[in-house]
Amino acid sequence: MKIIYNCIKKEHKDIYEFYCDSCNEFLGKSEEYDDGYIQEFGEYYKHLYINGWFTYKRTLCKKCKIKLEQQLINLLIDFGFTKDGV
Repeated sequence: MKIIYNCIKKEHKDIYEFYCDSCNEFLGKSEEYDDGYIQEFGEYYKHLYINGWFTYKRTLCKKCKIKLEQQLINLLIDFGFTKDGV
């Protein structure tokens, strides 16, 4: 008779909670996949090129995204930029 040992592998998956970096609003939870991928909530990337690349990366809720974009638009207009197509 041959004895076989069954070992149950305990899976450990981290659960990540996402909050807005600006107002701290809860955006959601994401469980880590087997390959280490995490679905992020509220990812916000903006790239701007002026004599080099500038990147803005934050986790923001919809309300804070709109607020930030409006602040950027107002700042550019204050510096004398004009909006194309208007």
